[in-house]
Amino acid sequence: MSAVEDAVAALRTGLPVVLPTDTVYGLCASPHEPAAAKRINELKGRSDHPIALLAASSQALTDCVPELSGRWQKLLDQLLPGPYTLVLPNPERRLPWLSPGRESTIGVRVPELPGQVREVLERFGAVGVIARNDVAVRKHESLPLESTVLAGEIPETVPIHMNGLRLEADLARGQKTGVYLDQRENYLAVAQYCRGHALDCFTSTGGFALHMASRCESVEAVD
Repeated sequence: MSAVEDAVAALRTGLPVVLPTDTVYGLCASPHEPAAAKRINELKGRSDHPIALLAASSQALTDCVPELSGRWQKLLDQLLPGPYTLVLPNPERRLPWLSPGRESTIGVRVPELPGQVREVLERFGAVGVIARNDVAVRKHESLPLESTVLAGEIPETVPIHMNGLRLEADLARGQKTGVYLDQRENYLAVAQYCRGHALDCFTSTGGFALHMASRCESVEAVD
């Protein structure tokens, strides 16, 4: 199967998948099962945490919450797609497990999406996402630190295949989302110049060290 088919199949069987959006690499899963929201809060050590919908279009959102197609449709069309989470009225209290204690509202997102990700969401429908906003620099901007599971079921680690290597990412507790996907080309470039014995300082998730190990006699990773 293609990557798109694999992702859709995983979502349909209740498994999480990692999908890049315009702001984050999100761990996504179906928002339609109450057990998924409960499991997320268990894994995060939290209870009654709000969860938002992620979709490829405002139409996909209104398929889940038809009441949004009324007075809120103009707002959705004006702001989305974009890097916003909108908290809107949910008078029929649809998907109530996404907003425990606040069932009369629901958070929604329609980000700018790469082609394959858009295809996944269009074929599956709305999904959930985990957002990491817990870097210390946010304090300087008077922004709260939070690591929030927006929807889906979060395993302790997620396998990621990159440049022939299999990495394990801790999306909930690792630095950022656990793996630096934007460093894929840099990992390969550094490995081309490595020979003999190498030292990888501030190794974090070990991406550079692991790639250098394919060309070196030994690599020491320090963090």
